[in-house]
Amino acid sequence: VGANIGANTIPLAAKHPQIKFHCYEPHPEIFARLKSNIKLNNFKNVEPVNSAVSNSTEKSLKFYAQKSAENMGRSSLKLNSDIKDHDEITVPTISIDGTFADSSDPVLLIKIDTQGTELEVLQSAEKTIEKFRPTILFELEDRYILDSERELAKKTLKEFFEGLDYSLLNNTNGLDYYPQLDITKNYHGDILAIPR
Repeated sequence: VGANIGANTIPLAAKHPQIKFHCYEPHPEIFARLKSNIKLNNFKNVEPVNSAVSNSTEKSLKFYAQKSAENMGRSSLKLNSDIKDHDEITVPTISIDGTFADSSDPVLLIKIDTQGTELEVLQSAEKTIEKFRPTILFELEDRYILDSERELAKKTLKEFFEGLDYSLLNNTNGLDYYPQLDITKNYHGDILAIPR
């Protein structure tokens, strides 16, 4: 979720051709590059979807699409402070549960990088997570949560994972181990969520 151009998906799809990868990317220009990368590699096991993922009941939402920048992946459903020159566009939205909760194919991994809407993505996947118990890898950056909302948002995120009986581990580059993480503290980096 927040697949960008497929930097994580492409090598995994090449290594695991028996596994199907679902890539969600709402930014139209980035999505076109993702599709091009899939085609260049002739992958049959990667399904790109030009959509945002959210727990919203709306069929489409406003999206802040970063224009020509060194990292167009900063785009988000939230107007974050690091989104500078951008277009406000409307993008279709889906929920993970709407796609996978009734699936018989197991969901093994969910990776999320959505610049501040990780909780909404996770809430859209609660039934899927309960059913399949996938490993979850997501990026969390406190700067994308308003100061006035941070304490409640992080408490809600902690309770979400506790309710599903998951452990949260610090997945920072350069460490040879994964220390347990207190998500209510200040944090900027990747988190590995694993079922207990």
